[in-house]
Amino acid sequence: MAAAAEAPAPAAPPPKSPHVIADLDAFASSLRTLSRPARVKRLLFVSERSADATQARRAADLALKEARQGRDADGYRDAVAAVRANGGEPNADPGFAERVDGAAREELAKLEADLSRQRAAANKDQIWKCYRALGDFHVDRGELAPALKAFARMRDYAATGSRTLETCGRVAAAAASHGNWTHVTNYCAKADHAMDALGAASRHEGAARRLKRRLGGCKAALQLDGKKYGDAAKTLAELARDEATGDDGGFLSSARGERDHAGFDAVPPADAGPRAALLAAASLPRAELKKTV
Repeated sequence: MAAAAEAPAPAAPPPKSPHVIADLDAFASSLRTLSRPARVKRLLFVSERSADATQARRAADLALKEARQGRDADGYRDAVAAVRANGGEPNADPGFAERVDGAAREELAKLEADLSRQRAAANKDQIWKCYRALGDFHVDRGELAPALKAFARMRDYAATGSRTLETCGRVAAAAASHGNWTHVTNYCAKADHAMDALGAASRHEGAARRLKRRLGGCKAALQLDGKKYGDAAKTLAELARDEATGDDGGFLSSARGERDHAGFDAVPPADAGPRAALLAAASLPRAELKKTV
C-alpha cells in the first residue's frame, strides 16, 4: 500500500518590521485618495507586519474605524478580526456586515436596472455614467474585477476627449490595484494619446494634472512589478515634484473628505517622494541620483 502523502508544511508567518510610523493618524490621512477598501487593507498590512504591539493595535483600530464608514463587508470583518488578534475589543456590530451586504444587493439591482434602461434608449451619455456608477460601486465594495470590467466598458461610450481621459484613469487605477498590468500598460498609453489631443492649455488644467499624477502612480507600480527600480524612481520623483508644486484643488469634497467623480488613486501621492528617494538610492548611479532626487 502506498504511503499516505505528507501534509504540506504550514506557511511561515509574515515577517515583522521594527519600524514605527511617527504619526500613524497622519499616515492614515495620507491614504485619503485611495478607495476605502484599499485604505483598510493598507492599515491592516501595517497592523499585521508591525513588531511594535502598540502600533499594531492602533493600526487595527484605524482600519476598523475606516471600514465602519464604508460598504466593504469583508474589509469590516477583517478589521474586527485584526482588533481582536491584537488584544483589543472591537465593540463590533454583529449585524453590520449583513446589513451592508443586503443594501449592496439592492443598490446593485438598481444600478443594473438603470443601465438596462439607458442601453434600451441608446443614450450614450447616460450609459457612460451608468458604467461609471457601476464601477464605483464595485470599487467601494472592494470588488476590483467587476469594477475593472465596468470601467473598461465606459470607453465604448466616451464621446469626448475629457471622458476618454477619465475612463483611462479609472481603468488604469483599478487595473494597478488588481495587478492587471496588461491593462495598466494599454490604458496609460491610451491616456497619453488622449492627453496629447487635448492641447497644451488643457493639459495644464486641474483635472488633467490630477489624471497625470494618477497615471504616474500606475506606471510606477507597473515598473516596480517588472523590477525596473531605476525607472520607478524617476517616475515617482517626477510625480513628487508635480505634487509639491501643483495646487489643482477640487479632488476631495471639503465636507466629508470623500473622493468626487475624479475617481481614486492606486498609489497615494504622498508616497511618491519617500519611495522615489529609497528606490533612487538603491538603484541609480551617483550622477543620475543627483539628477533624480
